[in-house]
Amino acid sequence: MYREHCEYDYAVMCHIITDNYGISTTPVVEWKAVCGGWTPANRDFALPVGFSCPQETKNVNDCSDGRIVICIADFFNPSPAEVAMWMATEESAERGDAHVGTRAEREARVGRRMVWKAGLTHEECAAVRLWSGPTFAEYNRVLRGFDISMKGCYTTTLHALCSAAYKLSQIGTPEVVYRGLGGRAISAADFSKGAFVERGAQSFTR
Repeated sequence: MYREHCEYDYAVMCHIITDNYGISTTPVVEWKAVCGGWTPANRDFALPVGFSCPQETKNVNDCSDGRIVICIADFFNPSPAEVAMWMATEESAERGDAHVGTRAEREARVGRRMVWKAGLTHEECAAVRLWSGPTFAEYNRVLRGFDISMKGCYTTTLHALCSAAYKLSQIGTPEVVYRGLGGRAISAADFSKGAFVERGAQSFTR
């Protein structure tokens, strides 16, 4: 995964621009935002001193809604008190996660609970964090086959993402969600089959 974001030509030469959020970045920068200073020679997730990630310029209310960087190590090794609360009831866990501390502390705590419940590895957690940022645009280009030159890129990362999504699906609850299609269409033939497959990862809303 490190090589796919920091060494291979397709990553080093790539410039990512997400039209929906107005973020301009690179795979190398996004790796640092998720995995800090981790390299094969320095296996430490600590964030580089003074590091900040590119912020949204569109579709955010104010700076408090912008991206925040959380060291991936903060999603692991929950305290005994946290585990005790999470094991009590789901409602008490969500209530405790939602209202205590800064936004970064709350998000780290929610992340720890999800990682703990699903049993995610560091690699799977990193893949989810990378996908939740601007690199989703690159991953979806690969999955949807928009650019044939991208075939085979990010293979390890996408396998880790798939594994994480499966694990997380086992701790979730089924519910109705909605997805805007942004000019794309589901055909009558799709509906006649009762289901269809979207090759790229998608976000939904309740």
